Amino acid sequence: MKIKFGALVVDGRGKIGGHVASKNRGGAYLRTKVTPVNPQTSFQNAVRNRLTAFAQAWRGLAASQRAAWNSSVSDFSKTDIFGDIKNPSGINLYVKLNSNLDEVGVAAISLPPLPQAVEPVLSVSASAAAGLYRF
Repeated sequence: MKIKFGALVVDGRGKIGGHVASKNRGGAYLRTKVTPVNPQTSFQNAVRNRLTAFAQAWRGLAASQRAAWNSSVSDFSKTDIFGDIKNPSGINLYVKLNSNLDEVGVAAISLPPLPQAVEPVLSVSASAAAGLYRF
């Protein structure tokens, strides 16, 4: 659960009744206290290894490359549930984009790309062929 505190409460930390109040880069939040499940599936381990590899690769980038990632975060801003614009950090952007590229088998990039527009879908058509499906 996300809460945007108003004028009455501006910050909260700690546990109370089964909830946890805290604050991070995105702002203040309140969540239900849970004990995390850690099934350690092969998929989960693969994702963790990928994130670890790219976080370590970030440290291996030249200072000018890290500066380029940090300065391009505003090009990849998103609007959150409250309508506030949120920018990722440079490392978050680097890890996210390279993880996506790795997922589809494309080599990692060391400099941020320029955002590109996606062409809209103007029409969709469907067709059926006999004999492909059995019920």
